[in-house]
Amino acid sequence: MPDEVMNALNEALPLLEARSGRAARVTVEVLMDTGRRRTRSVNCRWTARP
Repeated sequence: MPDEVMNALNEALPLLEARSGRAARVTVEVLMDTGRRRTRSVNCRWTARP
């Protein structure tokens, strides 16, 4: 993705967290960082930390 798009997504993360909660923000950050499609990421094993 172009840098402008990634910057816009990064800037919107606090708003996402405020509206949908921390779990939603972390989920989006993981998807952004890994570049995986949602259906593949669902199968990844991970443990949420407080």
